Amino acid sequence: MKDFACHKRVKAAQIRLFCVEKTDQDHGYVILDDGNIVKLDVLANWHRPDYTPVIGDYIVEYEGGYRSISPQKVFEDGYETVESGHKAFGFDTALRLIKDGKRVAREGWNGKNMFVFLVNGVVFKVNRPPLLGIYSHGTEINYLPHIDMRTADGKIVPWLASQTDLLAHDWGVVE
Repeated sequence: MKDFACHKRVKAAQIRLFCVEKTDQDHGYVILDDGNIVKLDVLANWHRPDYTPVIGDYIVEYEGGYRSISPQKVFEDGYETVESGHKAFGFDTALRLIKDGKRVAREGWNGKNMFVFLVNGVVFKVNRPPLLGIYSHGTEINYLPHIDMRTADGKIVPWLASQTDLLAHDWGVVE
């Protein structure tokens, strides 16, 4: 098998109570930490034969509505909470979100309405300074993707993460 790294966003809730009804078709009911009750039809299809879900595990819902059960440690090692305005994830998650087109910011930044975002690359032909002083008119330039920042005063500047930004755990999504 190949190795894969997870970078998708999912919805999940922790299992607080798990019970099974024995009938002609086994059904399971899971009470989640958010108070919702989820009915699981044909319980055997929800977990591996060598693993039975326990309290503390997670029900995970993927894009498109597919659901699965994930052991607590596996889930918590692979995912961080990402909510609008919730400042609780590290730069690794922030970078994945930036690449997905989201705007992110640190809680520790001084200044309102500051955030960083991805600028997609583009190919263009030189037609004005300052590039006209470096390249001849009409030279094709491959302007590579990069990250810019919206400053507190509304200006846009190229952004380079500091050591503190890279190691901080106060990143959040900006809507």
